[in-house]
Amino acid sequence: MNMCVPFLMSIILTVLMQTISVYAQLSNRDEGVINYARNLNVSKLDTKLQKQPFEKWFRSLVGSRARIVWEVNDCGEQTGNPSYENSINPPICAEAQASGGGGREIYVSIIVGTHKAGIKGMPGIWNITMIDNSKALYPKSLREMKILSQRK
Repeated sequence: MNMCVPFLMSIILTVLMQTISVYAQLSNRDEGVINYARNLNVSKLDTKLQKQPFEKWFRSLVGSRARIVWEVNDCGEQTGNPSYENSINPPICAEAQASGGGGREIYVSIIVGTHKAGIKGMPGIWNITMIDNSKALYPKSLREMKILSQRK
């Protein structure tokens, strides 16, 4: 066997692992946005809910075994067209994605500011999507999401 093949494979694996670890790490800004959303009082997002951190409220809704993944995104507003107004300074959302198995998924996007300004202004719910066995629901509020999730 050629001695170069194992050496080249080890180099390729090392480069791949370093690349994956760089992409897996969040930027300081993204960490701050996610921490802000996790700790955001749900009563600021829906005045009909009792005061508690969003993450605690969300966990109580999706269950202790559900997997929750957070990401920071542009709230789905960038189109790739530089002349579009939101391409210059798109909104910034922290999105919680939960999957509890059985074909059930929940996505909650919380707008917290803009890409240029960072966390600024009054936070709000940008979008909620609930998927239950390929059927999508789009509640208008956290309270409505809670009611729909309890119907199971």
